[in-house]
Amino acid sequence: MNSRIPSIACVLVGIVFLFVSVRSLLHYNYEYYCFDKQIRIPSVSVLFLGAWFVLYGLIGLVNSKRETTE
Repeated sequence: MNSRIPSIACVLVGIVFLFVSVRSLLHYNYEYYCFDKQIRIPSVSVLFLGAWFVLYGLIGLVNSKRETTE
């Protein structure tokens, strides 16, 4: 990522995913139901997806910081 804006957006999306999944896990909702496709999505997978977005965004922020200092 060349810009900081997509990295910040990834971090924010990841934080929202983490917040929603942890909140649902604490309320004993272990899966989400998708009405369009008639499938169930585990809350743990949303948790891992949020952690992946946060890490990807943080790595992008570190790389953009290195490019600006060089």
